Amino acid sequence: MSRKIGDTVTLDYRAGMQSEYKPEEFVVSGILYDRDEYTIEASYVAFGSQEFYDEHVAENDRQYNIYFTLNDSANVSMNNIDSVIKQIAAACGIEEKNVIVNDLYLQWVLQPSYETIAVCGVLILAIVLFSVVVIYNIFSGRYCQQDTGVWKNQGSGSDKKADETTDLQRGYVFDNFFNTGWIAFWLSDCKMRF
Repeated sequence: MSRKIGDTVTLDYRAGMQSEYKPEEFVVSGILYDRDEYTIEASYVAFGSQEFYDEHVAENDRQYNIYFTLNDSANVSMNNIDSVIKQIAAACGIEEKNVIVNDLYLQWVLQPSYETIAVCGVLILAIVLFSVVVIYNIFSGRYCQQDTGVWKNQGSGSDKKADETTDLQRGYVFDNFFNTGWIAFWLSDCKMRF
């Protein structure tokens, strides 16, 4: 789309989400050089004047959105971002009830809060400890079976088939134990929701 200031363009336009798109003529009054920021999925964002907005949108349907972008020199983190945003809104005359903070974006961009770091640290530590215990049990179990496997069969008089049956029964006990745990957790979770 190669246009210059003063050109007239016809674009499909609608004033609200309930109305249908209709062709509307616009006069180009400025060009944004950083177009990638204003491109949304194969469409373009255009900025209109206050007069155009007042003429095309009913007073009851008018809604204003103001987006703040903080540069790198702003000293903010997840611990103090709420107060900083409220101060900026108050300086612009925006009521606190109309301020919406994009928490997901801020968590992605800003340094994480102390609570997030603590929870992630505890989770990582628990996963590592659990992995170490599982790996230790796997290897220690193999070595014990190698050392005592011969003596177990000779001392008890059992054969290999009886040992496999016993191991299978132990597996069923563990399986039932874990399934019971999951069912109990699910029931308690459902009970909390109702």
